[in-house]
Amino acid sequence: MVTFDFKRTGPGLQRIIDGLPGAAERGVRRALDDTAKLAIRMAPNVVGKCIKVEMLNSETGEIVGRVYTDTGVTSFAPYVEFGTGVNVAFQKE
Repeated sequence: MVTFDFKRTGPGLQRIIDGLPGAAERGVRRALDDTAKLAIRMAPNVVGKCIKVEMLNSETGEIVGRVYTDTGVTSFAPYVEFGTGVNVAFQKE
């Protein structure tokens, strides 16, 4: 088994370790924004205005977000995107 003594690594490695949560959150935010931009570009104009990005509760140690269709803006947007079958689920907020 390989062991590693973090006490002997100096402040450089500790700064990297301390910066990981922020870097992960920025990475998730960037992925969400890129996904939303692509979805807006591919969606019809009225539906594109309904696509939103949201970062969810990250105090639990998990970094979670979502790209979703805001039915408060245009109520029929999910039907334009997914049709009327089982893929349409309304978000209860």
